[in-house]
Amino acid sequence: MRCPRLVFGAVLAAALLAGCGGGGGKGQVVRGDGFRFTAPAGWSVQHTRTAWVASKGDTDLVETASFTTVKLYRSSLFKQLPRELDHVAASLARDLKGKVAGRRRVVVAGRQSWSYRVRSGFDATDITFVFVARQEYQLLCRRLVTVDATACQQLLSSFTLG
Repeated sequence: MRCPRLVFGAVLAAALLAGCGGGGGKGQVVRGDGFRFTAPAGWSVQHTRTAWVASKGDTDLVETASFTTVKLYRSSLFKQLPRELDHVAASLARDLKGKVAGRRRVVVAGRQSWSYRVRSGFDATDITFVFVARQEYQLLCRRLVTVDATACQQLLSSFTLG
């Protein structure tokens, strides 16, 4: 299977401008079209046509972008996804002047997903791809490597569909 071309312009633009780090408090629920996640309390929330972004200052960021895919995703295609997603992660790394530091399987919203870490200077950017039918969700978190990953973990653990 050839996965649909993945568009992540909004994700990349936000990633270039900000990062994601630890956040205190219980959090705030961010609701997008067909999904929701919890962002750290007190972070500013904005949205574009395809993405919802919560940020604090110019260094902390969590984001969920949603795109319609050309082909229907089925769980039987999961093992084939890295062929396409490796290229997307490598492109993000090039744009950030960094390198892909790893790929791992994660479960997000009860679905097997792929998550990549990109290292660029003092920044760590995590991007996780969740596919459901004809929807692709890209969960992005950026933070300084010296900052704990609490906000990143909160994004993945709180992301739900519906």
